[in-house]
Amino acid sequence: MKDFTDKVVNANLIDGLQILQGKIYFYDDGYIYKADGVNSVICHNKIMYSQIKEVKRKRTLGIVPNGVTVCLKSGEEFNYVVSNRNDIIMYFQNKKCKEE
Repeated sequence: MKDFTDKVVNANLIDGLQILQGKIYFYDDGYIYKADGVNSVICHNKIMYSQIKEVKRKRTLGIVPNGVTVCLKSGEEFNYVVSNRNDIIMYFQNKKCKEE
């Protein structure tokens, strides 16, 4: 499994009809999404791996297999478009299991 701890990956956040370019910053205990450029005011609070209920594959526009959905125990869902989707999903699942 690829270790993303202390790494940054390019990621687009799908928020309704908006797609925001940004980055995911991975830490040992959680991650933060920050949008780039004009949208840089958009930033998640740090999401702890212990808050994650499920991580799913998603198809962007229903056809492109490059999406990841992070579902939190609170009911919130965040949809990202990333490269290395399978590695990122495995990383999230591994971190989530360690926190349980």
